[in-house]
Amino acid sequence: MVSATSTGTTLSNLTPGSYTATASRVIYGGDIYVPKASTLSATVSSGNTATVTFEYLPLPVLTLEIKKRYGGTDSRFLNSTPPSLTLLENGASFKTGLIVGTTTIGLNVGKTYSLNRNVGYEYEFYSRCFIGCTERLYWVLESITGLPVTASLGGKYSATATWRARRCYQDWLSWRCEKL
Repeated sequence: MVSATSTGTTLSNLTPGSYTATASRVIYGGDIYVPKASTLSATVSSGNTATVTFEYLPLPVLTLEIKKRYGGTDSRFLNSTPPSLTLLENGASFKTGLIVGTTTIGLNVGKTYSLNRNVGYEYEFYSRCFIGCTERLYWVLESITGLPVTASLGGKYSATATWRARRCYQDWLSWRCEKL
C-alpha cells in the first residue's frame, strides 16, 4: 500500500500495476468540500506516468430568510414575534428555533428539506376577552418560497418564509379580519 496526503503529491518508483486512490473531505476557507468521486483508479505501466485528479464540490447549503411583514404602528405587533419554525429533513426535525432573520444551514446530500408549518398556519398571540372575545391578533404564515428542496452536492439554495400580521375584531354579531 502506498499513500499520500497532500495536494500535488508525486509518488515515484511505483511497481507497474493498478492502483486505487481514495479522497476524503477537506475544509478550505471555513467551507467543507467533498470529492465528487471518493475513489479513482489508475494504471501505472513501466516508464510511464499516471495521474489521478479529484474534483471537489462544496456541501450543499440553504440560506433561509424568515420575514415579519407589518407596516403599521400597533405596538402589540411591533413588540411581538412570530413563532419559531423548524427545518425538516425527510420529514424529521433537523434545525429548530428558526426565527425572524437570515441564517445559512449546511444540508445533507440527497435529503429533502421543508418547514414544519404550511402556508396559512395561524398563531394567535393576543386576545381581548370578557364574557366573549372582541379582538384577536395573529401571525399568519403567508408564503414559503424555495422549499421543499432536495439537496445536491455543490447546491446553494435560498428560501423565504413570510409571516403577515392579521387582526380580527367583533363588529356587532360578526367577526371581521384584516391583513395589516
